Amino acid sequence: LKDKDLFGILYKKSLVKRIVQSRKINYENEVIYMNQLLFFNNIDCSSRVQVILNDYKKSLTSDKEFLNINDIPSKVLVTTFDMWDIKPSLCNFVSKEFGEKYNNFKSEYDLYFKCRNENKTLQWCDNLSNCVITFEGNELICSLEQADILSLFNNCDKICLDNYKIKPNILDSLIDSKILNCHNNLLFINPEFKINNTLNLTRFLKLKNKKNSLKIMKEKLLWEKETYIDAFIIKYLKKTTNCDKNTLFEKTFEKYENLQIQRDFFEKRIEKLKDKDYISVENNILKYI
Repeated sequence: LKDKDLFGILYKKSLVKRIVQSRKINYENEVIYMNQLLFFNNIDCSSRVQVILNDYKKSLTSDKEFLNINDIPSKVLVTTFDMWDIKPSLCNFVSKEFGEKYNNFKSEYDLYFKCRNENKTLQWCDNLSNCVITFEGNELICSLEQADILSLFNNCDKICLDNYKIKPNILDSLIDSKILNCHNNLLFINPEFKINNTLNLTRFLKLKNKKNSLKIMKEKLLWEKETYIDAFIIKYLKKTTNCDKNTLFEKTFEKYENLQIQRDFFEKRIEKLKDKDYISVENNILKYI
């Protein structure tokens, strides 16, 4: 393989995307791919992919146990922090009833998780979560925010948009999918909407603000760059015990030549690791603590 590190990064991204979006993969096949492609070629992210697959397998077991205990069918991915490149997020729901039901579910799962893992705490990623609902006789796969808006129609036939703060991309997805209509700032159910099979509403979600989208992409790339460089520095110092700064910079640049590491970026990562007490710096000599 050429550019093994880039292949490893892209493979890990693809695996996470497949798990998060479909919530189902062939675990045995993925282990084969990991062993034959990643470990065989000594690719850096092999250990991360292994952790991701272990998390997935444990989550399947937890889902069954949680269902037996609480009689609540669910698919919850419990991921190891800093391995999946996923950040916690919370939604602000417009429907009080929907928000309470979802928070009650999270409380039940938090309690279950705490019983199994006394020293660990869960952080939820609401923006990556979805649910299956029945709306006007149609089965829909929705993001939490889409389901939140649709739940408002449990108590009324029309919604005045002036009364709610609804994100534009959420509103557009429900209109583009033909489920809802909007006229004179009033939102109402499309009487002609009917499907034969389950409809995945999440595919109608779009990022309307391209500038914000580009900004988010740049921030994510920078975060991934920092993560891999930090991991390499710690891994190298663990192996060599200590190293002078110039040599380590050369090793880092050589390892991640495709990222074009600059000296000032490298210095900032050293300072960050020093502040977190991962390494010590004395007379230009770096040591792993």
